[in-house]
Amino acid sequence: MLHLAPHNQIDHVIVLPDNVIAAYSEPHRFYHDIDHLHYMINRLMAFFPHLTKEMSDAILWAIFYHDIVYHIPGQTVSNEDQSADLFLYNHIENPLSFVIARAIRCTRTHILDEQWNNGTPFWTIVSHLIDLDLWALSDEEAYLQNNEKIKRENNATDEQWIEGRSKWLEGFLERDRIYYTELGQSREAEARRILEADLAS
Repeated sequence: MLHLAPHNQIDHVIVLPDNVIAAYSEPHRFYHDIDHLHYMINRLMAFFPHLTKEMSDAILWAIFYHDIVYHIPGQTVSNEDQSADLFLYNHIENPLSFVIARAIRCTRTHILDEQWNNGTPFWTIVSHLIDLDLWALSDEEAYLQNNEKIKRENNATDEQWIEGRSKWLEGFLERDRIYYTELGQSREAEARRILEADLAS
């Protein structure tokens, strides 16, 4: 197991299970890897200390498993659905297991339907999971580094990358919102600036 001490909470040590370490260390991963987990966990601990232990633990499990299955190209069953199913198989005894699995499935689109009730455990878990997964869109240095990693992970030519990434950027910029937590929404303008600059280039 790997023990991770987030920057702002050295007394709070996170333990990554062995199966999570093994999955995120697969050789075909260049972006969806251990560093991606570290990035999300560090920001969860640093920026969301107000969460209850129950919610923080649930979000951690969602982070651990949200990309535990990752294949390129995508399969007939999505990576997210396979990841959620694997979480349920391994952690069906968790009282929030179905809520966590549902949150993992939402990372396929990173969209929260406004009809879902804000304030429920599901909303809390999935809103934080989405925002943490997309946090680097508002972190320019990380964003540029991640672009190179994602291109390499997809084994894309320059032409394929430009075409595919342009469509992806346009889709995100057309959304009413990218982030769902209060803190995430404060980073929305910076994320849009970075995405617009990338699309323009």
